[in-house]
Amino acid sequence: MSKRVKKRNGRLEDLNLDKINKCAEIACRDLEDVSVSEVVLDASIQLYDKISTKEIDKALIMSARSKIEKEPNYGYVAARLLLHNLYKEVFGEAFDTEDFQVKYKKHFSSNIKRMVKEDRLSKKLLSYDLDFLAENIKPDRDKLFKYLGIQTLYDRYFVHLKGRRMESPQAFYMRVAMGLCLNEENKEEKALEIYDMMSEFRYSPSTPTLFNSGTNRSQLSSCYLSTVHDSIDGIFGTIHGQARLSKYAGGLGVDWSSIRASGSYIKGTNGNSSGLVPWLKIFNDTLVAVNQGGKRKGAGCAYLEVWHYDIEDFLELRKNTGDDRRRCHDMNTALWTCDEFIQRVKDERDWYLFDLVCMSYMVNNFQKHIINILSLLIREKLKYSEKCRQKTFGKNVLRHCLKRVILGLLSKILLISDIATSTSELSIHLTYAPKYSYIQSRVFITKESYLNLEKPLSVI
Repeated sequence: MSKRVKKRNGRLEDLNLDKINKCAEIACRDLEDVSVSEVVLDASIQLYDKISTKEIDKALIMSARSKIEKEPNYGYVAARLLLHNLYKEVFGEAFDTEDFQVKYKKHFSSNIKRMVKEDRLSKKLLSYDLDFLAENIKPDRDKLFKYLGIQTLYDRYFVHLKGRRMESPQAFYMRVAMGLCLNEENKEEKALEIYDMMSEFRYSPSTPTLFNSGTNRSQLSSCYLSTVHDSIDGIFGTIHGQARLSKYAGGLGVDWSSIRASGSYIKGTNGNSSGLVPWLKIFNDTLVAVNQGGKRKGAGCAYLEVWHYDIEDFLELRKNTGDDRRRCHDMNTALWTCDEFIQRVKDERDWYLFDLVCMSYMVNNFQKHIINILSLLIREKLKYSEKCRQKTFGKNVLRHCLKRVILGLLSKILLISDIATSTSELSIHLTYAPKYSYIQSRVFITKESYLNLEKPLSVI
């Protein structure tokens, strides 16, 4: 019994292998070391009676994709087969090689107008000479794509209406260029210049620019850096702002160093703080929930300076073991270090961890005054023993961090330089030191344990 094909209009007709062979031949044209017969043969195994044309196209793509490991040029074959499907989706009608160029340029202009009407693109794009831009589109540059590239654009970047893609690759690049040049004097020429760079793969903007350029929400920036104020309003205000940035594809970097450590006194409630981790958990879950408009996962990184009293808990955030309520698997973490920290490791000197809840002035200037603060602790720790509780920290934090970078549990260690301070600044801090009612410190690192990782850790 012969197999039948279900057409897009629901009509059944006999399977025509010549059409499948022709489609594969076009995809393999001018490519070396690829075989039309192999692609068709492997695809034909997956065919069945009343199969849809969409499933036939998918079988051909999967057949070519499975051969990429054997011969990289099959990546171009799979890309061309996927492009063939995309063209039918974008054009909304059948096409052949003779009228391909005409339809490609025609549908660029008509689809721009339709997407503006449907409120997907900005009305400002209609101020361009669309016919001029359409004439300068280069459809042949679609052949530069390999499979993974065109599949990624199809899944995430092309504007669509009710699930139907409305952009071809070159129309997509032209739309992005148009959005970037709206305020230029010779905007058509400038748009073509940027279009040529992008379509020839000489330049690519960041993902938010590709997502949003030319749309009604032209949020083009890729990364945002912010810090958190140590209060309920400050914490949730920051999370609210970060959620709105993530909604439109912004990557987030937040400094949490100013948040009070676990055990800190809370004046407003006469209680003690649960520390940094619960707030980071909320930030982590925000990145999961606000997944950049449904196009890709939210991306964020929490930063903490190396003096923070909750550094141990911070370094454990991405571990796969332990209490999952104190783990943040979906965000990145980065630890800030400073020259003074590295120098103290080298010199086998003490290092201290702080809770700066009562040191608001120093939070924003800590790197500038770190030498003075450490000098104060060493000089006054006996006099202020209740305020400066010293404990041994039984792990080498620098080694701890490096291991986590290797294992992927810590994104990065940032080295930042200290700013030299004057003698007058030192005397000012010594004068105000007794007012800081909650300074905590722990000593934790030796040069020997850092240089020789195989030996047991020793405490200063």
